[in-house]
Amino acid sequence: MEYLRVPDVAECKEMIKRSDGLLGIMTIAPELDKSLEVIELLSSYRIISSVGHSDASMEDLNLAISKGLSHVTHAFNALGEMRFSEPGVRHPALEGYVLVRDELKLEIISELTHINPVIMEIAYRVKKAENIIIVTDSMSVSGLKPGRYKIGVMSLILEENSDVARLEDGGLAGSVVPLNKAVKTFFENTSATLNEAVQMASYNPATSLGISYRKGSIEVGKDADLIVFDENLEIKKVFIEGKLALNEN
Repeated sequence: MEYLRVPDVAECKEMIKRSDGLLGIMTIAPELDKSLEVIELLSSYRIISSVGHSDASMEDLNLAISKGLSHVTHAFNALGEMRFSEPGVRHPALEGYVLVRDELKLEIISELTHINPVIMEIAYRVKKAENIIIVTDSMSVSGLKPGRYKIGVMSLILEENSDVARLEDGGLAGSVVPLNKAVKTFFENTSATLNEAVQMASYNPATSLGISYRKGSIEVGKDADLIVFDENLEIKKVFIEGKLALNEN
């Protein structure tokens, strides 16, 4: 709790103003003071409120949903874990409760250090493809060569062929997985079809952000931001607004 910043309505208003319409989603811990007021404010601007880095109770979450909360930031990571609330009784806590609230869309870091494949499958079966958004949550060192890097006060180690960056003591710092590999990981470790896995990384986030009228699917009149990948989901071509931007052939 000591590392969480208390929500501030006035500060949030200023952020919305300065973003000039670019602010689309904000992560918030509903158990903090003033969080409900901030969620209401964000909802009034059609900005997504997403629960994350939180140990909120079910009651906290219910109230937040009633004010407009609609997403879960990297589900099963930095959320309250299941525990015994009394002898012999397992309490679902936040990580379990988000699965059964139909109002909530789940972001999933599709990388096997952050989430067990069985949990991926459970999420897929419960929430269905249309309510899951595949994310990388990748750090700024993603795509760089193996080595040692410094981000702010953190010293990181990036190893060959690793999907995560680690701290010098071996602790997990964060993901560096690219999105195409995240899609492949979800597809290969769950019963989701390839079309569904691709949907979770394209159409679903575009729909949530209110931009599916121009992004997220291949339809007449849309922006034609496209990728072509091979059978291993390695990217071969990239088109931006219909123009070839990358050609690996």
